Amino acid sequence: MKTSEKFLLFSLFSISLLTVWSCKKDNETPSGVQQGPVKMRAVVDGQNWSAGVVSADTIGGRLSLVGVAGDGSTISLVVSGFSEGEYTSYPAASTVGTWQAEAGAPVYASNQPSGSGLIVIDELKDTIVSGTFFFTGLDGPGGDSISVRNGIFTEVRY
Repeated sequence: MKTSEKFLLFSLFSISLLTVWSCKKDNETPSGVQQGPVKMRAVVDGQNWSAGVVSADTIGGRLSLVGVAGDGSTISLVVSGFSEGEYTSYPAASTVGTWQAEAGAPVYASNQPSGSGLIVIDELKDTIVSGTFFFTGLDGPGGDSISVRNGIFTEVRY
């Protein structure tokens, strides 16, 4: 399995874990997961979306950010070789934005045929990252699409 496929699988696994964590009724917050003021938000197909829980990690020079909303929907962003700058997502790219309405639902990815997007890292210091994003994700070749616009992530620890 290629490294990029492993990383995408890790990201999807992280999304699933965050979905489960966001459904717990106890007051414990898993380490590495941030709650509180909105750290990630976007407009998804014309509807405002914001994450109640955000997690970030680095693996093999890649940054993965995952936001989970109260309804279980997720946005995941993966950037390769990250530093401050712009990262374009296109078919088969390793930079990718994904949207999933709930656990088990189709995953809409910007690196599918006809998908596209841009992730901008505006600020990167110590272990904190901030930036913006937008993407059009598809649920497979020739599949349905979803539009994610006006995305922002602020002061997310990784």
